[in-house]
This record gives sequence, structure tokens and C-alpha cells, in this order.
Amino acid sequence: MSSGLAPALILALDGASFDVIEPLARAGRLPNLSAWMAGGAAAPLPSTVPPMTFPAWSSFMTGLPPGGHGIFDFTQKVPGAYRVRFVHAGDRAGRSLFGRVSDVGGRVLV
Repeated sequence: MSSGLAPALILALDGASFDVIEPLARAGRLPNLSAWMAGGAAAPLPSTVPPMTFPAWSSFMTGLPPGGHGIFDFTQKVPGAYRVRFVHAGDRAGRSLFGRVSDVGGRVLV
């Protein structure tokens, strides 16, 4: 059964900067990435506030700012205790991009 959705590949590189990628691509050091960029769309993506991996990826996946999905750091305080724990997907509010694609019959591979 076809979902009618066009195939898409999203390549997101955590911490990668076009200040580094573009000169390497021009020098021929990133031939595969250069080909993907030339045949598709490529652009810098501003980070979140705070500019950290966990909130940034959660914002990418949900389209929500950290205040909307609730992920602000790698860890959260444990209520009523003097310790922290690592956050996980169950702590994130909001439906993910991958879930939304699945909802309309698309196939997702992460």
C-alpha cells in the first residue's frame, strides 16, 4: 500500500557548522555530502536556547521550542531528592515528526 508521500532523507549533523562543511566540500573532501547538498536542500539550522543537544534534537523532532516539549538539558532534577536523572523520549511533550509521518501512512526509519 502506497502512502502517496514522496520519499525524503533528512541528514542532520549534531554540532556540524557550515563554516567547516562548506570549505571542505569546495576542496573535494566531502564528495558524498556535496552531492546530497547539490541535489537537495541544505541550510544552517539555528539552534535552540539553550543551545544544547537534547533540547535541540527534541525541537527538531517536534517543531516545538524547549518550553513546549519540556527538554532543557541532558538531565532533570528528581522531585523530592538531591539528585538528577538523564532525560529520555518519555519526558518529551509533543508529537514527533516521525510519529506524524507514521500517522498518515508513511514509513519511517530512524
